[in-house]
Amino acid sequence: MPKCLDPELGALLHAYELNVLSEDDAKRFELHLFKCEHCYKELKDFELEAALLISNAEERRLSEEATMGESSPSKRPVKRSRQEPKNLSPMEEKPLHDIAKVQKPNQLAVAEKLHNLANLRLHQGKHTEAEKLYKQALRIRKKVLGSDHAQVAKSINGLANLYKDQSKYTKAETLYKQALNIYTNTLGPQHPRVAQIYNDIAILCRHQGDYKQAEHLYEQALAIWEKTLGSAHPRVASSLHNLAALYWYKGKYRQSVSLFKRALNIRKKTLGPEHPDVAATLDNLANVYLDEGKYAQAESGYSQALAIRKKTLGPDHHLVGHTLNNLATLYLAQENYARAETLLKQAQDVFKKAFGPDHPHVAMSIHNLANLYRDQGRYYQAERLYEKSLAICKKTLKLNHPDTAYVLHNLAVLHQKQGNFTQAERLYKKTLTIWEKKLGPDHPNVTASRNNLAAIYSAQGKNAKAERLLNSRRKPSKKAQ
Repeated sequence: MPKCLDPELGALLHAYELNVLSEDDAKRFELHLFKCEHCYKELKDFELEAALLISNAEERRLSEEATMGESSPSKRPVKRSRQEPKNLSPMEEKPLHDIAKVQKPNQLAVAEKLHNLANLRLHQGKHTEAEKLYKQALRIRKKVLGSDHAQVAKSINGLANLYKDQSKYTKAETLYKQALNIYTNTLGPQHPRVAQIYNDIAILCRHQGDYKQAEHLYEQALAIWEKTLGSAHPRVASSLHNLAALYWYKGKYRQSVSLFKRALNIRKKTLGPEHPDVAATLDNLANVYLDEGKYAQAESGYSQALAIRKKTLGPDHHLVGHTLNNLATLYLAQENYARAETLLKQAQDVFKKAFGPDHPHVAMSIHNLANLYRDQGRYYQAERLYEKSLAICKKTLKLNHPDTAYVLHNLAVLHQKQGNFTQAERLYKKTLTIWEKKLGPDHPNVTASRNNLAAIYSAQGKNAKAERLLNSRRKPSKKAQ
């Protein structure tokens, strides 16, 4: 059996299982788990133990013990969340790993452990395992605490996050709303957990292309977190990061860079320079620099993010796939086709392994590879990949989603290059309708689509139509080529 790589962090194992660590300590321990085979195996062993504890034969007995234990201070499980490390009781002031050793296992303690294991599996991209664990924790909490308890909402929220990552947006939205109602009724409308739900629903809205609602929810979450946690808290950094990403999607680059830099400073100070959240902000800030044509700054950001993610998450994690894809996009913009093609194929393999073949991330990596083939004049291969990407987008996203419009737009560019003006015009019109509705008339992508459509009109002798479109020209985006 291998020894723990860092005994000081390893000593927090049982406290992590019981969810009595502060948020920062929990994040440090989760990073440790990615590297330490000893502690990872210990958690795995507990998962087997927990499965036995909640078996049908034992379930009733454990439930009775848990209920009786609620009235006994010596047996009561610690139920304080990671977001609430203050106001400790005398017992809680002991070292965290010592507290865990004196706790008697009962169903609520098992539920906490199962929930934490589910979070870990979700971070690792092991979605099937995570779903099973979240559902086990939810069943226990509902039975012991009832359906309207904050701990039940916590399990529901975890499941919603899982479904969001799998692009099961309808399921995720339903569960988020359930969790929000429970948290609002039990904790009040200004509680940090309510802010977390606002943030999570905002991410869902962004994925579905509803940027206006996403911005409103992000701002609500930010206001609550700044008020309750202070302006330098990691949660505030997450909110700033997400709002900055939304501004990037909407083409508001100056505001985006400003918020990303604020988030990056907070994350480096509170989480350390090699934390995955730092990598996320570096990666997204590089996206903005790429769209601004600042290639050296973009490459530096992507390279730093890639190194951190590979080190902390492993080479097959889906977030590594994101950075590989983004770095490939940079090389594509620089016409470094060989390096771009290698990275895009690596990213596609990572996404397929993490999510399966029919996922929006797979669609976007295929789409980017199609862009590469198109720019190289390999039109037949490009068209096949665009159609493949479009089929996945239609299956997993709404037909009027902005990402679907990206594929339509670049397929139109391909037809335009081949002189297929009728098909190109039809696709540009579809793209323009989607982007104007979702992004607004002044977005750079809308301008790019208008300009290309005007060129099609001119090529067909429809000069009056072309002139009307060209009168509204603005600087084109580098995302829509």
